[in-house]
Amino acid sequence: MFFVTDHHRPHDEVVDQFVRYVEALPERTWQHFHCRGGVGRTTTFILMYEMMKNSGSVDYEDFLIRHQLIGGRNMREMDPHESYKYNAAVERLEFIRQFYAYCLFRNNHPRHISWTGRLELHA
Repeated sequence: MFFVTDHHRPHDEVVDQFVRYVEALPERTWQHFHCRGGVGRTTTFILMYEMMKNSGSVDYEDFLIRHQLIGGRNMREMDPHESYKYNAAVERLEFIRQFYAYCLFRNNHPRHISWTGRLELHA
């Protein structure tokens, strides 16, 4: 449903698509997240979903810790010797931090502002 290259963060258009998808879900809808490997992309989208739903009451660090404790990827664990994966992992972690900030922004501003719209506001 949402294409993301393995080991990478989602492109901005995919983020907007995901945000619209989550916003359109009926309340109390169950979601299932999975990718081929079931680790990095899965954890990224679970974090995004949880941040959209709970950013007003859960701290960024707590999101990362909680998802690691329930079996998700430790998003801070990166091997600098794997240059292809390392650079993508650093970028993905920064994206997750920025997405959390976007969710906090949405809590205090009109929710119709998209991910790319907020990026344009802060460019």
